[in-house]
Amino acid sequence: LLPLLSPLPLLSPPCLPPLSPLRPPSLPLASPHLVEFPAVLLNTSTGEVESEFHTYVQPQEHPVLSDFCTELTGITQQQVEAGVPLHICLSRFSRWLQTLEHQRGVVFPRDQRAPVAEHRPCAFVTWSDWDLGVCLLYECKRKQLHKPAVLNSWIDLRATYRVGVVCVTLNPV
Repeated sequence: LLPLLSPLPLLSPPCLPPLSPLRPPSLPLASPHLVEFPAVLLNTSTGEVESEFHTYVQPQEHPVLSDFCTELTGITQQQVEAGVPLHICLSRFSRWLQTLEHQRGVVFPRDQRAPVAEHRPCAFVTWSDWDLGVCLLYECKRKQLHKPAVLNSWIDLRATYRVGVVCVTLNPV
């Protein structure tokens, strides 16, 4: 059994990479910032979503979403204004992960404990390195926030599909 946690932070379009085909030429370059932070715990044996985390993140540096961002993501200004600052989001996310560890026996790659039968190994899965490896990393550095260490390791599905290798062991022997 390999539960997967899939954090899929959504970015406000001013933080798209400078050469991104999604960036309109008229859009100014800006520092990356998150506007949504959803994650699910997916049981890969059953396909069932066992737990969900979701919050909108208030953009602090660029508080007004562009029309392009709203059109691209469907996220409205009202939703992000009702959200929380990133440091509160990360604190809530960390508490959610602790709850999964205690209540469901989920363990993450950072754990150095010897495997125990009731523990369920878990991996973060994203579509590219951008969200966790670039955007969240630099936003945390810029704001002098602690990025949870558990978010330093993930499976990049886009890279996996590029090389044509997709293999998930559902029932390890």
